[in-house]
Amino acid sequence: MACVHFAACAAILCISAQSFIIDPSASSSTVHVSRCQAARLSCRETELRSKPREDALSLPISIAVLRDVQLERAVEVVRALYEEGFNMISVTADTKNFSKILRSIPRSFFPDLLLGASSVTTLDEVDVAFACAVNFVSSTSCDPAIVKRTRDLGMVSIPGVSTPAQAASAVQAGGGILKVYPATNVSPNQCRDIVNAIKTSNIPVVISGGVEPDQLQAYVKSGASGFAVGRTLFEPEKSSAEIADRARCFLLSWPQKRRRHRNVVESEDAGAS
Repeated sequence: MACVHFAACAAILCISAQSFIIDPSASSSTVHVSRCQAARLSCRETELRSKPREDALSLPISIAVLRDVQLERAVEVVRALYEEGFNMISVTADTKNFSKILRSIPRSFFPDLLLGASSVTTLDEVDVAFACAVNFVSSTSCDPAIVKRTRDLGMVSIPGVSTPAQAASAVQAGGGILKVYPATNVSPNQCRDIVNAIKTSNIPVVISGGVEPDQLQAYVKSGASGFAVGRTLFEPEKSSAEIADRARCFLLSWPQKRRRHRNVVESEDAGAS
């Protein structure tokens, strides 16, 4: 697991669950993601989506889940997480001003960031997420109807699973990434069983739900491709510096993580280690 390649739009990144493919013949695991359809978006969003761009994000898949983030702090928090190296950031659908927050994120400042909606439980919330031009929709369980609507709208579906049987069903439903949730109830050995159950599908598995930095190593060995973190990473009362420090702890706890140092405004990587 060395590098994740995302084909994305210049300002509003748009990806398709159907195009998540890991190439086993490559020297490193690679996920190729194509642009999604711009149907039912405003003309401005359509124009932004039409500009393809290739970006490479290093593993792990690192998803920050923001619950109850304040609208006036959203960009500040996203910047802190992005600069530390998180490659996917989501806002929970039960957060106040959910859609306004998603629309407030200036995509041109974060050109290779994948933005999403998490804790999605209804089809209406999927539609709202799509209207906000997000890249992925995450749920704590696997609802085939939500997965299908997400896929039909060209976004990546990340359903939650906790057993090998649920994982197999989620793959069949069309999940683009599977989220082992909650990690507090799924041991690394059980996670390995889940990974092995869908091994032939080449679909990435991330762990989520109460995970702490010192637990990541064991899940790496189980075959997980990354992690999603919410309350153990972000709390509304934390300062940006505290959030950045916590983010750094998570990212540095995952072996072979190539840190990304970038100028946010110019959107350029200054190096990797």
